[in-house]
Amino acid sequence: MAISKAVLHSILMGDWRRQPGQEPPCATAAGIAFVLLLAPFYFICAALLNQWGIPWFFRPIEYWLSNPGRAAAFNIISPIVLLVTLATSVLLNLATLVNMGQEKEGSGSVKVVKLRVKSWNLAALGLSLLLTGLLLGYAFLENFGTRVRL
Repeated sequence: MAISKAVLHSILMGDWRRQPGQEPPCATAAGIAFVLLLAPFYFICAALLNQWGIPWFFRPIEYWLSNPGRAAAFNIISPIVLLVTLATSVLLNLATLVNMGQEKEGSGSVKVVKLRVKSWNLAALGLSLLLTGLLLGYAFLENFGTRVRL
């Protein structure tokens, strides 16, 4: 736990940027992002499968929603956990893929934005954004679905 916390802090704070020639830990960031995406992926897939008549994966969630006290706690905690994991995954991959700096050009300096193209980081970033869109769409339809007519 302490090692993963130290690695996450190192990536997010950009410790690798302070050392010239040091490459960002792209593989580590992608791995952490995919682990973080397990909770939102499970929740979204379970909710979709439940809507399509396959309730087996949604039963652990229904257990939490069956008791009013647990349902209130679940309805407060689950959006926070899901959105924090999605946001952390996006920020983690953006921190390793995007680098801003200054380069000398002639007599002045120019601000430069560098973008690395790493397939696993882009896949994690794309999956994070896709799950965020699905989660927000699900939340919208859950709360306003009876008012919206398609």
